[in-house]
Amino acid sequence: MATIDINAMRDIGRTMGGNARDNTTRDQAISVLGGLSLQLLGGALNTRKQLRSETNSTAANAQHEVDELGVVGTGEGALNAGYSTEVLNEQRKIIQKANNAISFGINTSKATAKKLKAENTIKNHVEGLKYVDKMMDTWKGIYKDGTVETADKDGNMIKRKVKVNAASSATSQALGASFANGSISGSLDFRDGKWGVVSESVVPGTEGEEVTSAQTFTTLENIQLPELDESSALYDHKKGYLDKYYKLGGTSKNAFNSQDKVTLKKDLYNDYSQMSYNQISSTWFAGSGSDKDTPAHKYVTQAGGYTFSNGETVEIPDPFKLTNDNGVAFSEEEKAQRLQTYTAAFEDLKMQDLDNGDKMDWFIDNYAMQEVEAEFNKGFGDRQTKGGKGGKGGDLGRYLNINNTYSNDAVVRGYMDDITNGETVLFKDGNGESKEYTPNQDGTYTSPKGRIISKDRVAKIMGLPKYNYGSVEVAGGGDGDGGFDYDKDFGFDFIKMNEEDAETYLEDKLPEGFTYDQYGMGDAIKVYFGDDMVKINLQPNDIDDYPKQIKKIQDFIKKHISGKSLEMSEEPDTSQTNPYG
Repeated sequence: MATIDINAMRDIGRTMGGNARDNTTRDQAISVLGGLSLQLLGGALNTRKQLRSETNSTAANAQHEVDELGVVGTGEGALNAGYSTEVLNEQRKIIQKANNAISFGINTSKATAKKLKAENTIKNHVEGLKYVDKMMDTWKGIYKDGTVETADKDGNMIKRKVKVNAASSATSQALGASFANGSISGSLDFRDGKWGVVSESVVPGTEGEEVTSAQTFTTLENIQLPELDESSALYDHKKGYLDKYYKLGGTSKNAFNSQDKVTLKKDLYNDYSQMSYNQISSTWFAGSGSDKDTPAHKYVTQAGGYTFSNGETVEIPDPFKLTNDNGVAFSEEEKAQRLQTYTAAFEDLKMQDLDNGDKMDWFIDNYAMQEVEAEFNKGFGDRQTKGGKGGKGGDLGRYLNINNTYSNDAVVRGYMDDITNGETVLFKDGNGESKEYTPNQDGTYTSPKGRIISKDRVAKIMGLPKYNYGSVEVAGGGDGDGGFDYDKDFGFDFIKMNEEDAETYLEDKLPEGFTYDQYGMGDAIKVYFGDDMVKINLQPNDIDDYPKQIKKIQDFIKKHISGKSLEMSEEPDTSQTNPYG
């Protein structure tokens, strides 16, 4: 449409009609501007009418979508349609004003830009609100029962089990939890056409000045939510490459040596570099049931201290160790301080690169290489004892497999003879740590932790075959279980108790060496055996969780009274590792 020059038309009017006033009514426009001007003006009015209709439709549709959502979030900061109505009406006015300018050809480029911005603002407001609502449902599922709803290959919605990557920062996990319970709505705001999270950041003061805080606004696309745990992908992958190294050991002329370590370390480095960062970080922080067996825990608490991002190296004590070297329990203040230092190191590690450099070197040396070495030697040993040059015909190399070093028929028979004859037994456990079992005059053995156990127990811990080692009965029966019936003593009656009643019950029922303490804000309790601990949720909300909680404490007690404590993690499951045992 042609642009109407109002000033030029006013001059034309004066020339043609004398002092006639420049009004916008039709009859005056005819007398002043002529038929052509009337045509242009009529087109402008039609355009404005069309644009107004489009504006009303855009705003109305947006309002309808907001109304359909209902209330988003919980608490005083919950978002309802009233909040959106004000935002949408404001943008509607901007669009209508721009439409008027466009219809008459006044600053059309500027007006068009304002109109597009306002329309995008409306879209962003509605879509952002829908996104927030969806994220609340998603994170509620993750934190409630560890599931997310997703589409399968056929488009059908199914629930998939997931868990949060523990490598996610504490801040991101807190943000995820706020989406889960809906409290994030109190921190949401819509600014400059975008949804975002309002928070406060600490501003450290200079010397003599107080610490202050400053408000921050982070748009939704820039907030850091937790990643999901993908350690299972690496664990599944590990099964494949361990099989590869087993076969490699079977074709080798020698047991695992330093040259093999150099070669295979490069192979492992290249192998892990193909994994995603989230898969690697998940594995760093994912253990087999507790924080203390994760690579991250071992790295942070390693001898020589942990080096923070600022270059400061600090000795990080193990917060799960409850007593000092003399057996004296730490005070509550000491426990809190140790946990605070440990947590700081954990959070710092999460912010560092875990998939290259010295971190990956350490990960391979301390996490992967021991398993690679064990599988390599197992493959080499199996070839030697199954008709190979070094075979003795007994295939005992399959035993003593808790070790990370090559063991052949002669080594296994040597350990069997030592136990039978009551000699001191020294060997390496699955973590590569030396363990010494010393004989007693009554035919029993003393474990590294001072427990009295039988010869059969020592052999079982080491993964040796069943044999008549000449065991004598250990006082208390069953290597210290005292005849305790853990399967009967801990059942539904115990799980239904509150903390106070549970403590009284545990005081009477727990075997010697076990202690307990309250846990968390609700009815929950912790049971300890040395440095090992299990958390029990009393009175669980879900009836299906009752047997799970019961089994946790039954298995925990069973593990320790049968000699399967963490300090004796060298005991393998012989049903799987020893086909002849």
